Amino acid sequence: MHKRFLPYSRFRSRVVQDLTGAWWQEQEVDLDHHIVHSHLPSAKARSNKAELERMVGVLSATPLDRGKPLWQMHVIDNCVARMAKSGKRSLSVFIIASRMHCPGRRTAFDVRFR
Repeated sequence: MHKRFLPYSRFRSRVVQDLTGAWWQEQEVDLDHHIVHSHLPSAKARSNKAELERMVGVLSATPLDRGKPLWQMHVIDNCVARMAKSGKRSLSVFIIASRMHCPGRRTAFDVRFR
């Protein structure tokens, strides 16, 4: 991750604001704060999609810490679903990435891996 993200100053910068305005200021980055690993409970029924949706809802409503660079990635393991046609069980990893591209706005995007 150091090689992928940290060469770009935006991933190393936080927003500083005073009476004259806001600007980006570079600082040290603790990847343990920015990359968070979670694990959904095992699905006893067809899937644990409801738990995943609940987790995504909580994460999307949680503001980013303005004292740190404004991005975070959540890697969620044990996402279980059943395929509609075959009925086979599918195990996936879900990644939610949030970043603020300018002060006052937040962009969130997600990628699903199987």
